[in-house]
Amino acid sequence: MHSTIPDFLSELQSDGRSPKTVETYEGVIRQFNRWFEDTTGERFDPESVPDRRSTINAICWIDPNRPPSTRPESR
Repeated sequence: MHSTIPDFLSELQSDGRSPKTVETYEGVIRQFNRWFEDTTGERFDPESVPDRRSTINAICWIDPNRPPSTRPESR
């Protein structure tokens, strides 16, 4: 996992997010990393994304395992 991801997770903790929330973000990010590497054959580099926090949040929002009632399209 890229070195910026632990920093992001620490920032979530500092922002007062619950341990379960941080754990969920980490799991989704790991799934995305695995998918990206399997699909492209390259390592995902968040540094190449201009707005990393928004991108990571978007990855977590589109998590197919997220309960339907909490997905953005259901709000």
